[in-house]
Amino acid sequence: MTFNDLSVSWLKNRNGDKMPKRKLVVYFSCALSGLSPEHRAKMVELRNKFQKRYKVLEFCGPETPAGDLYRHDIHHCVRVADFLICICDERSTGLGYEMGTGIEKYRKPAVAFARREALVSKVITGIDYPDFSFLRYDNVSQIEKLVYQFEERFFG
Repeated sequence: MTFNDLSVSWLKNRNGDKMPKRKLVVYFSCALSGLSPEHRAKMVELRNKFQKRYKVLEFCGPETPAGDLYRHDIHHCVRVADFLICICDERSTGLGYEMGTGIEKYRKPAVAFARREALVSKVITGIDYPDFSFLRYDNVSQIEKLVYQFEERFFG
């Protein structure tokens, strides 16, 4: 096991002393297809804010071949992230697959958000995994504070 494989924000050395925290690794995921330019800009701004506190894994651009995108997002990003931040404002098969893989296969803590008026599948809102939270928001600015609360709950 390597340091990057550990899903903890701190480690203890051989003497049992706490070592300094490392930046948590997060995968910030949302639908990319069909987003309005305004909403996409808000998601990019939010993602940039998270980069100050976390190591935010990069996602592929629209020019990436499908197989490469799958391997990068699922076999790299979802696997190595300490936790997932999922924006469920728009319907997205890809986001659902990423969430399912992260939660069910890798047992990753995950927090998902949707605008109060967004239609979200009951498959998502009904997830009863103890390390998963689904929250509604009215303003994108609320998400940042809620993610920090989620982080504190799981990583102290």
